[in-house]
Amino acid sequence: MHSKIIQLETHPVDISLRIGPEDFTDHWFLDNVADYVTEDDNRGDTLETLACVLNAGGGSLETFSDERGEGIILHKELQRTYLGQRYKDFDTALRTLMARASLDAYCEDKLGLEMYQLDETYHTKFRYYIRSDDGLVTLTDFVRTSQPDVKYYFGGTVDYHF
Repeated sequence: MHSKIIQLETHPVDISLRIGPEDFTDHWFLDNVADYVTEDDNRGDTLETLACVLNAGGGSLETFSDERGEGIILHKELQRTYLGQRYKDFDTALRTLMARASLDAYCEDKLGLEMYQLDETYHTKFRYYIRSDDGLVTLTDFVRTSQPDVKYYFGGTVDYHF
């Protein structure tokens, strides 16, 4: 399966400073998430899809284009609208884990699937990643820590396989 890494910065990103596959050679990402990283042949589509994914809750994101570049502005309510569904999935996974949890299940390592599902609902490890000055984080973690009403400029995009 494939997904994307998208560079979002609080400052304009010169074309020569956009991320590329070479930025992920000998990177923890290849050891823990991806099989490989390649060029993204559809940067425009990737950025448009990102805006649609984040704005699925409606009205909490705007795109911009100015003399310095183009990007998105995340408004405060985006956290609740975007993360709201993920929280429901997290709550379901947590309840499933708690229903199966026991000392015996813990000792016999029989909670692996439930622990994986809980972690995946919290971090969404195999979806979009955001590369910024703060490093590489999942889209979910980026939304949690993003600054409201700040311009995030688009940089490069890359495709990854997992």
